[in-house]
Amino acid sequence: MPLDTPRVMKYYLRASYPCAAGLLTSMGNAPVSWPALTLIGIGIAVYLFSKAKGFVPSFMVGALFGTGYYLATLSWLVFPFLVEPTKNGWMAPFALIVTAVGLSLLWGLAFGVPALLKDELRYKYFFLGLSWIAVELLREHLFTGFPWGMFAYTLDSTPIIQITSVIGANGLTGLIIFLTILPFVWKNFGQGALISITVLAAIWFWGWQRVPPKMHFEPSGGIVRIIQPNIPQKDKWEPLKQSENFNLLLDLSNSAGKNNAGLIIWPETAVTVFVDEKDMSNISARIGHRPLVAGYRRYNDNRMYNSLMSLDAKGSLEQIYDKQHLVPFGEFIPFEGFLKWILGSGLANDEIWDFSEGTGISFLDLPVLGTVRALICYEAIFPHEVRTDRRPDILLQITNDAWIGNSWGPKQHFVMAKTRSTELGLPLVRVSNNGISAVIDGYGRIVSKLDVGTRGVLDSQIPASQSATFYSKAGDWPLRFLLFLSGAFLFIRSKIITNIS
Repeated sequence: MPLDTPRVMKYYLRASYPCAAGLLTSMGNAPVSWPALTLIGIGIAVYLFSKAKGFVPSFMVGALFGTGYYLATLSWLVFPFLVEPTKNGWMAPFALIVTAVGLSLLWGLAFGVPALLKDELRYKYFFLGLSWIAVELLREHLFTGFPWGMFAYTLDSTPIIQITSVIGANGLTGLIIFLTILPFVWKNFGQGALISITVLAAIWFWGWQRVPPKMHFEPSGGIVRIIQPNIPQKDKWEPLKQSENFNLLLDLSNSAGKNNAGLIIWPETAVTVFVDEKDMSNISARIGHRPLVAGYRRYNDNRMYNSLMSLDAKGSLEQIYDKQHLVPFGEFIPFEGFLKWILGSGLANDEIWDFSEGTGISFLDLPVLGTVRALICYEAIFPHEVRTDRRPDILLQITNDAWIGNSWGPKQHFVMAKTRSTELGLPLVRVSNNGISAVIDGYGRIVSKLDVGTRGVLDSQIPASQSATFYSKAGDWPLRFLLFLSGAFLFIRSKIITNIS
């Protein structure tokens, strides 16, 4: 049978539309940060959904849209595999493609399920919104969770982000989806679009009014010193450079003219060798016997942990936090029996052991900062884990984003961590090996920061925490309840499921 070239070309051309819409939608994320493109891209995807007939075409629209979105948003995923290109470089494209396609399947289901119903198109739009919001909530939990790149973060540079203090990042993501679908549901598209724009404008004004003109700081006036050594990942675990790297941390901690800090903080795995009590005492002496918080690898009971240690002014180990949410393939290999034979150890383990999950406390009492909710690396991207019943004084995140270089990754990671401050009304101290290190107030405003790819010291006062936000009290439960009620109502009034086509 001869190949029908025009028909094949038409098929691929049609398949490119949702993928291109996904690429456009991703441009709202940092560092491009053009949220209008996100709204336009989502709108195009909804329009393509309206033209698809049956489950399979609708599923393909969602899956291709998601593939385009995640290929661009997660483009930084190739960088960890290029630290040692001769060893791991071959996995770089597979890591990006498999992750993007895997996540896009959830969006495929969100688009496909409404097509199973015999309802008129208007109700299918409602089902699309509900199923899409549901899979976004699921993304935070499924296979250890990976809620990177939620639509809410595209509005970080606008006052609209303040609404996360009420509905959280998941709620804002759902609102964006709903408001983008609304013009298609309304009898007149223009009127529906005007309503959506009016709602966004009202939230913009509310957010602008919510933030006071001046920042307020803790009355104690204590100073915290953030150390950003900017050590390249390829040099971090190099045995011949460990002494040089450690001396760099000491030199930055003892910077001339900066001797009034009540607490010094080093980033994730800053201490690259296993240390005992004597080593800790020596570290304390070499930074002038000042309290120190540092990331390090801890070995205990035949297990290795990615940990944070707190030393007092005498160098005594006071508190430890072991990272509790590990990065798949970075800190441990899932399905170990099969995949470890192919891939070896996780990328961040220096080929020793896989890290183990911590099970201890996540709260520390630290000088200057007070009661701290400790977070290591990408633990800060999980809203439901950062929000706790016990309210701390401040959030502290240490991270080593050198794995992802000067890509889009560190900028996106910073935006997500910053949003946790806005959600909870809590200040954030963020300490990164290569940036972005910063001090953030409870409205998500930057007090001071060191950008990506810079080496330096950041001395800063600590902003005062805000009153507990609605989101800090309720979390995502109102969104889940509303989602359940809406879904139940629509399903009860919907017609029977039709055949898959």
